Amino acid sequence: MIWLDNSRIIAIYAVVLLHVSAGIVTGNDVGTEYWWVGNVYDSAVRWCVPVFVMISGALLLDPAKQEDLATFYTKRLSRILVPIMFWSAFFLAWAFLKGVMKGNELTVVDLLKKLLTGKPHYHMWFLYMIISLYLFTPFFRKIVTHSSKRELSVLIFISFVISILNYAYGKFFSGGSKLFINWFLLYIPFFFLGYLIRQDNRNPKKSILWLVFIISIIFTFVGFYIMAINSSLDVGLYFYGYLSITVIPMSISIMYILIDMEQTSY
Repeated sequence: MIWLDNSRIIAIYAVVLLHVSAGIVTGNDVGTEYWWVGNVYDSAVRWCVPVFVMISGALLLDPAKQEDLATFYTKRLSRILVPIMFWSAFFLAWAFLKGVMKGNELTVVDLLKKLLTGKPHYHMWFLYMIISLYLFTPFFRKIVTHSSKRELSVLIFISFVISILNYAYGKFFSGGSKLFINWFLLYIPFFFLGYLIRQDNRNPKKSILWLVFIISIIFTFVGFYIMAINSSLDVGLYFYGYLSITVIPMSISIMYILIDMEQTSY
């Protein structure tokens, strides 16, 4: 399906914009003109990671793909395992050398912590999260094969509730789980939702989709500002989370919008 390829391309550009604007948000005082520019742009592309996860689910959870475990793992994990190993080693070596040059040499324990938290470099967390989803995908396919759309909808709803509460609790109370092997659990609802959206033959009204998308963006950057100005920047960053109450509807609506773009182009 062309819309899946187009979605990937658009999401890649969104990731680049996210990282550029994030530096503006964290590098300027809350409420300044530059900060607001970064905040608006950053809020507008927070859907990019959920869309990547939904694309993976749309493609990999198709029960029509008949593969044994060995075939699946060989095809998928080989594509991601080697890059993870190479870039993890590269960034760990870079962190060590940078520490030596600055007179703050990292210990083996420090480097191990970077690895176990899935962040040899901050942007690598996604690879550590997605590889865990891949490990469980053959078993998730079994669920898809033997479940009706209604049952999958209920599963997605329940898992979203759990993920939303888990994320909010970690952000506001406990500081969040640090070990990377737990991350994929929070993204399971997006993974299943990608498959369900691909199978959805309904055509939601374009006006409603755009309304949800725009309102979600507005609530994201306004909510971030209110919490940041009244509490702290770190607390305000809740609204940037991929499982925040504003980013989830933003991500779902843009996924349908991307599908609609393909349908209306023909």
